[in-house]
Amino acid sequence: MTTPAAWYLRPFITLAIETGMRRGELLSIRWKDVDMTAPAIRILKTRNGPSRTIPPTPKAVEILRSWSRTDERVFRVMPNAVGLI
Repeated sequence: MTTPAAWYLRPFITLAIETGMRRGELLSIRWKDVDMTAPAIRILKTRNGPSRTIPPTPKAVEILRSWSRTDERVFRVMPNAVGLI
């Protein structure tokens, strides 16, 4: 079975829904900003200025736990690969 070209879209959109995070915030997440014990996601750069901490839902935690950590970024894609959501 081959991996679909947009393998990241389903988890990306689900995390956007589950956390209320914007596209730029999701694309900026680094694994060091994800605390699975709390659980919490720290966003250092937001559209409105100050950093914030997002409490992920159980579904969001499930997605993050299932994700392979092959890069320092959670989503290792370019912003134009996601479109405007």
